[in-house]
Amino acid sequence: MDVKSPKEIVADVSGLTDEKKRKAFMLKAQSSVHGAFWGGAFGLLFAFYKSKNKYVSTLIGAGVGALVSNILTVEKK
Repeated sequence: MDVKSPKEIVADVSGLTDEKKRKAFMLKAQSSVHGAFWGGAFGLLFAFYKSKNKYVSTLIGAGVGALVSNILTVEKK
């Protein structure tokens, strides 16, 4: 039977926690990038349809898309 020291136990647990945090961060980041892309695309379409400034509409759409996507993303368990 292998008995681990307290330092080894803490290192194992913190390693698992760091991996879980990294995966959650990667999921949120990927979701935000996808949301920004689709938000920008819809912003550009809106600008063409309503004859608005294309750059501003695209940037606002990308920002809103990233924000909404980040809020709605839930980590799967």
